Amino acid sequence: MFNVLSSIKSLYHVHPDSGDYAIDLFSKHLRAQIEATGADLIPFEKELDNIRVFTDLENIRREKDLNIIFNIEYSDFSIPALSLQPFIENAIKYGRTSEKEDGYISISSCCEDGEILLEIADNGAGFDPESIPQSSYGIRNSVERFRLLKGVTPQIISSPGNGTVIKIRFYEASLKKPDENYNS
Repeated sequence: MFNVLSSIKSLYHVHPDSGDYAIDLFSKHLRAQIEATGADLIPFEKELDNIRVFTDLENIRREKDLNIIFNIEYSDFSIPALSLQPFIENAIKYGRTSEKEDGYISISSCCEDGEILLEIADNGAGFDPESIPQSSYGIRNSVERFRLLKGVTPQIISSPGNGTVIKIRFYEASLKKPDENYNS
């Protein structure tokens, strides 16, 4: 949050319109964070909107924009609120995809025979999934929320030097309606 605010302050010194745009993005990001506290599940499209806002905020602070690829074939389902963002954050922070000439993070979804497959992949640094520290709450919380709210455990496939793939599979029949109290 402090990095974003510092970036916004710098933008206002150079280009006030860009500062206004950044403030709008930051407001949307904060609103999503607050709204997520009152909702267990949100529409997948809303989660994608939150990811777009988050990555746009990240791009404000970077010399080279992140290469985010959306390959969305199916979106008529709900997932735990803000559950994909920690995977994106880790791909940015630890995968270091923006340091590679051809670095990317992709988000895809499809549905076959009632089974939904979500996949987040990057061609970054990779890591040993067994080495995630106990103090690393982002990924652990996302995995646990999928387990509790969707009955599935995301599969993390990664190794040093080979990027990372997160696969989340669940059947459409197990979907719940989004929380009616959720404000779009």
